Amino acid sequence: MSFVIGTNSVLEALRAHVRVRRIVLMDGGHPVEEILAESNIQQIPIERISAGEFRRRHGTKAQGVAALLDAKPTLDPGTLLATLEPLPANIVLLLDQIQDPQNLGALFRTAEAAGIWGVILSRHKTAPLSAAVFKTSAGALSHLRVCIAPSLGYVINQLKKMGFWIVGTDAQGGQDLYAGNLTFPLALIVGSEGWGVRPLLLDQCDFLIKIPMMGKVSSLNVSVATGIALFEIRRQQKQAGLLNVA
Repeated sequence: MSFVIGTNSVLEALRAHVRVRRIVLMDGGHPVEEILAESNIQQIPIERISAGEFRRRHGTKAQGVAALLDAKPTLDPGTLLATLEPLPANIVLLLDQIQDPQNLGALFRTAEAAGIWGVILSRHKTAPLSAAVFKTSAGALSHLRVCIAPSLGYVINQLKKMGFWIVGTDAQGGQDLYAGNLTFPLALIVGSEGWGVRPLLLDQCDFLIKIPMMGKVSSLNVSVATGIALFEIRRQQKQAGLLNVA
C-alpha cells in the first residue's frame, strides 16, 4: 500500500475505483467537495488531522489531501496479451528501463491521453510504481492496463506472433517519424534518456523511427518525445479512417 497526494491524483484514483483504504484531509485545507462525495459513495473512511501533522506525514505539496491506496495491480504478460487484438487502435507502449519516477509518471500520463491500450515495463532497472509516479501521472496510472515483464524480448516475440509491428525509437539510426506509414497494429518501444532502447531490443524491432530535430538540442525528454510519436501515429490512423475520434 502507498499514499498518493494532491487533489487531482486522489480524484482520479476515486473515479477509476482504485481500492482506496482511507482519505486523509488537513484541517483548514481547501474544500474538496467532490472527494468527500466520492468517498461517501464508496464508503471510504475519512481521517482529519492538524495542518502540522499533515505536513509532517505528507509534505507541503499535497494540497491538504492524501489517499492510502492498495498497490496498483499489474498484470502478468500472459494475462495482458490474452485480451489484446491486433487492431490499429490497440497501440501497446513498451518502456525499457525508465528509472526516473517523474519521467515514468509523465509517460503514463502521455499514454493515457493518447488512448494507449496498455503499457508494458521492463522489470529490471525500472522505477517502482510509487506515490511519486502516481502523482506525476496526474492519476492516469489508475486508468491504464499495466504489466511488468521479466523479459521485454519475450513480449516482443509474442506481439509479433499476434500480428503487431514493433517500432523502436532511435535518435541515430531511425527513419523520419513523419515519413513512414504507421497505420497498422504496432507496439512502440522507448528507452531511458541515458542510453535509449537497449541494442538487443532494437535488433528485434521491425523498423526504427526518430523525431527530426530542427534546433540546436540533440534530444527531448522521453515523455515529450513519446507524446510526439504517439500522437503522430494517432494522426495517421485518424486520417486513414481507422479511429472514430473527434
